[in-house]
Amino acid sequence: MRELRRVLIGKAALFCMAVLLLLQGFLYLQEQTSGGAEWRAQYNEAYADVLARLEGLEPAESLELLAELEQVADACYSLLVSEGENYEYFRERYMEECPDVVAAVESGSPPMGSDEAWAIESACKDLAVQVEYLLEYEGYYDSILENALRMEHLSIFSDPDSFSYKNIQKTKDDFAPIADTVVSLGDDRAITSLFDSQLGDFFIIIWVAVLCTGLLSERKNGLWHIVYAAKNGRLRLALKRVSILFIGSFAGVLLLFGSKVLLSFNMYDGFSQFDRSIQSIGTFMTLNVPMSVGGFVLNYFCVRVMSAFVIALFLYALLASVSNLPLATIAVAIAAVAEYSLYSLIPLNSSLVLLRYINIFQLISPISLFQSYLNVEMLGTLVQIESVVKYGMFPAALLLGLLCVLIHMKKRPVGGKNPILSFLDGIKRKTNKLAHRIGKFGVELYKVLIPQKGLAMLLVLVLIAFFVTELPSSSIPEEERYAPIYYNRYEGEVNDVLLSRIQSDLDEVMSQMNSESGEGSLTVYNSYQGISIVLDAAIYEAEQPNPYLVNPYPYERIIDSGAYDNTNTLSLIAVLMLCLMLSGVFAYEHQSNMDLLQAALPKGRLRLFLVKQLVTLAIVALVFFAVWGKELIYASALNSQAVSVQKLDTFSGMSINCTLGAFLTLMYGMRFAGLFATAQLILFISQLCRKVVIAQIVTIAVFVIPSCLVVLGSDQIFTLTPLCTCGFAEAYFGGKMLPLAIFLIIAALALSINCPVFTRRLKKV
Repeated sequence: MRELRRVLIGKAALFCMAVLLLLQGFLYLQEQTSGGAEWRAQYNEAYADVLARLEGLEPAESLELLAELEQVADACYSLLVSEGENYEYFRERYMEECPDVVAAVESGSPPMGSDEAWAIESACKDLAVQVEYLLEYEGYYDSILENALRMEHLSIFSDPDSFSYKNIQKTKDDFAPIADTVVSLGDDRAITSLFDSQLGDFFIIIWVAVLCTGLLSERKNGLWHIVYAAKNGRLRLALKRVSILFIGSFAGVLLLFGSKVLLSFNMYDGFSQFDRSIQSIGTFMTLNVPMSVGGFVLNYFCVRVMSAFVIALFLYALLASVSNLPLATIAVAIAAVAEYSLYSLIPLNSSLVLLRYINIFQLISPISLFQSYLNVEMLGTLVQIESVVKYGMFPAALLLGLLCVLIHMKKRPVGGKNPILSFLDGIKRKTNKLAHRIGKFGVELYKVLIPQKGLAMLLVLVLIAFFVTELPSSSIPEEERYAPIYYNRYEGEVNDVLLSRIQSDLDEVMSQMNSESGEGSLTVYNSYQGISIVLDAAIYEAEQPNPYLVNPYPYERIIDSGAYDNTNTLSLIAVLMLCLMLSGVFAYEHQSNMDLLQAALPKGRLRLFLVKQLVTLAIVALVFFAVWGKELIYASALNSQAVSVQKLDTFSGMSINCTLGAFLTLMYGMRFAGLFATAQLILFISQLCRKVVIAQIVTIAVFVIPSCLVVLGSDQIFTLTPLCTCGFAEAYFGGKMLPLAIFLIIAALALSINCPVFTRRLKKV
């Protein structure tokens, strides 16, 4: 029981779970509020209202009603947002289809606003897809039977001993239980939102890693010899630790997956759909087991618990079998690379497909087992891959558990000479020499990156930044989607030649629209729209000093209001990493009782403080380029950077007279300065804390949690978070430069206070 309390209720485990739960909730809520919290709220309301109107209707009737609602919403939206020739076009179009809507809009009392109309139209489209799936599913089993009968008569599938023939017969038999399944319309998002993003599924790896390192902490504390000497206790302790891994896996899945289920079901009223068939949801069309939504959630929870347990045993066996921590880390990395290679490279039609599914990465996120149907041949018999993985986890857990027990009993604290460890020691000696050659900077950087796990965090940051985060998509209205093409074609100095060229192309497109072959062509109309927009911009620009036509859309992706959410998200990631990596800069010295040694250094107090500042600057630079590397590469390739920033409509009222390139430099320079200012506040907190973990907790509470609230839509506290310094464009155009300046001044004060506090504390030691 003491071992269980030590591992599961220890500070490291509690802190880890608290952080993972916060990240899990944040990632889920951010995913569900994509497009803006206000827009998502409108969409959710529209979705619920339309869904309520469909209650009790047959699928065919539902499609008719959805088409009517979508047409009305589309007409209302198009008439409200269009102007000039566009308005006349839509007015003529909808005068026949929806005369009541046209009359209502022109009388000044439209049935709905533009935002509401767009939300209703989007909800109708999504629900129409669901209804069409329900119609398709009604004949799904019959289509399987027909397909099986048709293929049986083909010579290539008629051999009873062939895989194809057996697969046909097994498919027919496997889907027989769902022949009478009744599907119904409902809010699918209660389930589908659980699997929108699989990033949170990887948190279970972090959790079981903390469990495993907690179980093996006696090696770090020098107690391994005592544990090994307890001959009669090794078996008992090994069995207890295997049990702890199962309890910990259960607790981890219960908290991480369970919290996500509660959020989802509360947000989308999933509790009222417990009895609804899971086959009513399109992503589970190939699931051949009759199951309710509640039954599926329970089934999937059990699978997640077993998969987490197997992963924990696998990781514990690797870590326990290798005495040296760096060597154990390398072994885990090699195993992870090998497993991921098998998971990602083996195609589904390969004879080695079992290695793809009996895989750690498949167990991390096993939802695909329930969303696809696949049979494999084992010992001459066809078996569904879902059954192989689900039921194969039990013998796998038994074998891995026995292996862990044997390793725990037989692995000696002291062994013979290990050539790999000798090689690693040689590398470490060379690394230490290199660090000492660099001087104090190298030593301080080494402490941040290695003992304080900064390098591991940086690698995680790089993976997140380059494989998870993306540039914001350009929010181009439907009627403008061809405009960027023609902006790129005509971009340059505006003169009579350019205007004549644009007008000539526009006349040609208009002739195509008026011709019989081009009449009604959506592509031709969109081309007309795009050239018209560019021509209007060129005519306006011709009347300005130094006329120049710039394509605004690429710049809007990184500067305009549509990019604010992406900027805030990236800034949050950067701030979180700075909190984790820099909280120990001073706290680590206090925790290790190194103050006395540092005070004894000749001229070391001020110089040491300056060295730590250089290390902080280096860490900030690494985090900055890791987070905004993609965006910097994109921004550096933009055209027309030598043109005045006022040439873009977004910046037409800007008082700063500079080029687009200079503004981008200023914007990214301010982001870097904002991160460095945040780092100074983190260092100030680190100076006041005696332990690294406490410093990390405090900095996360002060900087990260409020920033999470901002990303989720709480603009009221934007000025109280580091995001106000990283989002320079938003601060400038949103009139929030004063809070930004105040934040930078506070950071400068923290730096000015931190230096004398550090040196005075050392003098008192």
